Amino acid sequence: QDKNSAVFKTTVWKLANNADRADAKAWLERDFWISKEGSVCFHSVTENRAMLYCTRADLHSATIEAVEVPPGSAQAWVFRLQPRPRSGTELQATEFAVQSKECMLYWLQQLRKLQAEARQDSAK
Repeated sequence: QDKNSAVFKTTVWKLANNADRADAKAWLERDFWISKEGSVCFHSVTENRAMLYCTRADLHSATIEAVEVPPGSAQAWVFRLQPRPRSGTELQATEFAVQSKECMLYWLQQLRKLQAEARQDSAK
């Protein structure tokens, strides 16, 4: 089986870099998934192919959190992910929105599960 095939996949809205949360056009609709390998992948509209957002190892020291959304935001259920690769490269935090609180909580749960696995892997 393809190592990038999805074990969990949903449509998310990714906030464009340095964009205003209140601007509905700043939220880009994308398919994101967690692969069998534990990587976070997405379908690139511009390249029309699957792309890697981050690996499970990149989640070891990542920031994974729900975002308290102020009134006027174009999206209600937002979470932030800031992977930190072992190379020490500082990646920009990305905000994602989903259609429901339950979906947001599930994404957070799955990302934190991958983070725990990455920490176990590094302890071996």
